[in-house]
Amino acid sequence: MSELAVPIVNINIAGDEAADSEDAVVGGDTNSSLNQSSHSVHDNSEAPAEETDSNAPLSSRGSTRATGEDDDTLSYASRFHNANPFLGPDMWDSSIVEEEKEPNGTPILTNRFLRELFKKEHKKYYRTPWLNDKLYLHYKGFSRMKNMEQFTELKCLYFEGNGCDSLLGLENCKMMMSLFVQENCITKIEGLDTLKDLRQVNLTNNMIKKVEGLENCTSLDTLYLKGNRLGQSPEGDIESLKGLLERPTLTCIDISDNYLTDPEILPEIFAKMQQLRVIYSLNNKYM
Repeated sequence: MSELAVPIVNINIAGDEAADSEDAVVGGDTNSSLNQSSHSVHDNSEAPAEETDSNAPLSSRGSTRATGEDDDTLSYASRFHNANPFLGPDMWDSSIVEEEKEPNGTPILTNRFLRELFKKEHKKYYRTPWLNDKLYLHYKGFSRMKNMEQFTELKCLYFEGNGCDSLLGLENCKMMMSLFVQENCITKIEGLDTLKDLRQVNLTNNMIKKVEGLENCTSLDTLYLKGNRLGQSPEGDIESLKGLLERPTLTCIDISDNYLTDPEILPEIFAKMQQLRVIYSLNNKYM
């Protein structure tokens, strides 16, 4: 049998455009083509990365949580803040000089403290103040609620055990639903008129002698007044508790460990509270 001679044909699969180029080779040296391909890859690797807008909201870059690092990602918050002067001083403007101590030596709730807190607890808080709905400021020694006007979306505040003597400062926290201010030195219920969504207030172990300032808290259903000074007012027990009648939505109250002695508060106060379901009144002497 005779062997068949099969001709070897080099086929160029680069296409018509490659065939017309000087570097297209059929059955020849392909080094020039490889070099060109290498240069193309190398040039693409050296292309500058697309610049990101540092002023974009934090949420546009994957997360609104803080990382604890100092960067320029707060410029959006600053611009928003500047457009809304009711928020008070910009918390992230470190150029603002703040007093650190009250005249009596107690610490002040400063923006600097809040900045450090949000950096340290970056898994718990957003660095943009009005994005936070909970704030834990208990047992810090603050006698006043300062710089709270920027927390417009706050729903729950823990401020117990601070030696605080006033409820003023929460007027702009209109979304507040739960307020824990037990174990302080508060003498008067005030500053809650704008908190229409407030549902529970814990004022246990304070220095309150009279229930008042709740008439505009139209959603309030639970009030804790255990361990206060109800019954020590010269106006008498009934006058001290009349503020409860101004809040007919109350369903649960705790007035244990006070100084109430007048049995008339039963028909004159509690019997008139139609929504009331639970009363805690241990260690009083009106019964």
